Amino acid sequence: MRKLSNEFYLNYQPQYNIKTKEVTSFEALVRWQSKELGYVRPDKFIPIAEDNGMIYEIGKFVFEQACEAFVEFKKINKNLKYIAINISSVQFKDKNFVNDIFYIVCKYNLKPSEIELEVTERYVMEYSQSNLNTMDELRDLGFRFSIDDFGTGYSSMGYLTKFPIDIIKVDKSFIDGTPNDNNNVQIVKAIVVLSKSLGFSVVAEGIEYKEQEEFLQSLNCDFGQGYLFSKPLSFDDTLTILEKKN
Repeated sequence: MRKLSNEFYLNYQPQYNIKTKEVTSFEALVRWQSKELGYVRPDKFIPIAEDNGMIYEIGKFVFEQACEAFVEFKKINKNLKYIAINISSVQFKDKNFVNDIFYIVCKYNLKPSEIELEVTERYVMEYSQSNLNTMDELRDLGFRFSIDDFGTGYSSMGYLTKFPIDIIKVDKSFIDGTPNDNNNVQIVKAIVVLSKSLGFSVVAEGIEYKEQEEFLQSLNCDFGQGYLFSKPLSFDDTLTILEKKN
């Protein structure tokens, strides 16, 4: 994991308005192509990196690469709202975290409001005054927040009222099977209704079929993300897609 620029890279998956099919934003997704191990899945290397401390270096690399790429994306489509970047709960423990990412945003002449920090339910469930203070500090600077993979960590909606959240991302596991799986249908309905009642926007992850998209549209779900619209793309392929749609 030493040579991040040589072995680590980012893919970008579009998030789109379910009603208009307009690309509104991108999620930056880190990938690792190890010279020794070959391709290593994020769910394999991220936990290890969190345990051994490498997540700090990886996190800075991902954040800077994503900001640099978003500047180029906006040159083609000025209507893009933000880029979403996953943040490990471990990164929040770094005393320099806030200053580091704010410096990078300023370096690329971006606004903090153009950066969405994705945190997991694990971070929410680790509720502490320190966590809340850090998020409030970032919110005061203008950053956005989303809860990723919502529903998989069994968090209470009560926790969400304490955190400065903008977006709830419904986990793919609940989108799977809709609109035929009644259990998942009811879960997704409940998440969308509760999220909107609290003033959050909703992104549905892992949309693979038109029937799923139509079901989500019937619920007034705001945004979608998944293979039906686009798989995660390389930087060059993202530029090509934006140019075509533009």
